[in-house]
Amino acid sequence: MLKIGHRGACGHEPENTLKSVRKAIDLGVDQIEIDVHVCKTGEVVVIHDETVDRTTNGSGRVSEMTFEELRALNIGDDAKIPTLEEVLFLVHNQAEVNIEIKTIDAIEKVLDILRIHKIKKVLISSTDAHVLMAVKKIKKALIFYSTQNDFKDRIILTSCYLFMPITKKIVLNLLEKTRTNVVNVYHSLATRGFIECMHQRGIKVNVWTVNDEKEIQKYKLRGVDGIISDYPGKL
Repeated sequence: MLKIGHRGACGHEPENTLKSVRKAIDLGVDQIEIDVHVCKTGEVVVIHDETVDRTTNGSGRVSEMTFEELRALNIGDDAKIPTLEEVLFLVHNQAEVNIEIKTIDAIEKVLDILRIHKIKKVLISSTDAHVLMAVKKIKKALIFYSTQNDFKDRIILTSCYLFMPITKKIVLNLLEKTRTNVVNVYHSLATRGFIECMHQRGIKVNVWTVNDEKEIQKYKLRGVDGIISDYPGKL
């Protein structure tokens, strides 16, 4: 089973920072999940949200800020927003890097970076089928379902759970459409039936985000292929 650090090891250090990535490496993860966006001046930067408001001492949309402006912000504990290249240099094949691409405009820039630096231990993940269809010859994972914890998302998530046969068909159709054989699924949807259905078709199942030790053991017993956690040392 893969030990996957969420946004590095964001239970220990500020998320998506070099400190968080370094901590994940120290904890012996197999894979490090990070998120990327493209800023105004074209750099691929490692940050989860479309804006800097939640994670930094600044405000504004990443796409409307220069790298110099982004770099001046403080994430916490004097950590800064890194570039994708800085993360890849730090990891240096000590673990696989799971790059979640948030927007379609980031695809070619990410792929160019991977080609230039000949990065091998990498996986591209996304909720967007168009992103995954654009990725060739690189491991990739479908993310299903990305929740933002608001009322609408809770309704969708509950519906996915209650109508699991339909959910399985949706996921399998997306996997076939994108030619993807890995699904990173929100943990509550990873029922025994869902996991068995995917495994019967050669699909690997990773669950996110699981931090409680009892929950970790539950999903291990269900036979998931990987667990994404803020505290990967517990895995």
